Amino acid sequence: MTLEAHFFCKIKKHLINNFLFLNEKQKVLYLQHNFCFMKQISLKNLFINRLMRLRLHNKRLIMIQFVKKNWFYIGLALLSLIYFRKDLSIILRPGEEKTTEKISEKEKDGGESLFGITGNGTLVPGGELPEIPEETAKSFLRRFAKVAQGEQKKYSIPSSALLALAFVNSHSGTRPLATAANNYLALPCGENWDGPTAELGNLCFRRYETAWMSFRDGSEQLSASRWAQKLIKGNVSDPAQWVDAFVENKYSDIKDADKAMKKVIKAFRLFELD
Repeated sequence: MTLEAHFFCKIKKHLINNFLFLNEKQKVLYLQHNFCFMKQISLKNLFINRLMRLRLHNKRLIMIQFVKKNWFYIGLALLSLIYFRKDLSIILRPGEEKTTEKISEKEKDGGESLFGITGNGTLVPGGELPEIPEETAKSFLRRFAKVAQGEQKKYSIPSSALLALAFVNSHSGTRPLATAANNYLALPCGENWDGPTAELGNLCFRRYETAWMSFRDGSEQLSASRWAQKLIKGNVSDPAQWVDAFVENKYSDIKDADKAMKKVIKAFRLFELD
């Protein structure tokens, strides 16, 4: 109930209680007095009401005029905020600064080499796969078996081949890239990587928050290459062919990686995962 309505209710009640005890002359004077008083109150409330509405309207009008007059600068400020958003996040989180070093390059015969290995030996190879204790190997393969199967369902890369690639490139999870950066496929920064990084020697590698993110990023990179698309469209499910393709397109920096991957697939019957 508004203030004005509340006031009139009180006046009405007052009139009913007192009006019956007045004579005719008093009744006329009483009504005239109360009518004038109510009219003044009503006009006063109406004036206040209109004044408040006018102020609100003026504020809205000023805001609209400001936006119309300065729309270019407002738009420029918003675009600048969006453009420099990543730079602001780097300032706020200095520990995740990215490096500008780029080591990946496209092969002439199609596809993209994640490691950028060329004839002049610009990338220091990961060397030979060290001797892996059987329990360490089993623990690694059991840990990531379901992850590899999930990637196969989404990207059609045989889980046995992907798991063997992660096994060899991460030395069964014992390589510094895996332990310190969750990079189980030894993926370098590349030209389009703007996430966290880890340095190994003078090379830049990707850093992940979880091991699963490493597998997912690797699956996306592999499935996007032209050679992998040919295998996927041809419904090639033989892990040996995928292993050969990994090595041929330089997705491993381990010496004799194809032999090592095929050996682990056979020794632990990883083909049963496919």
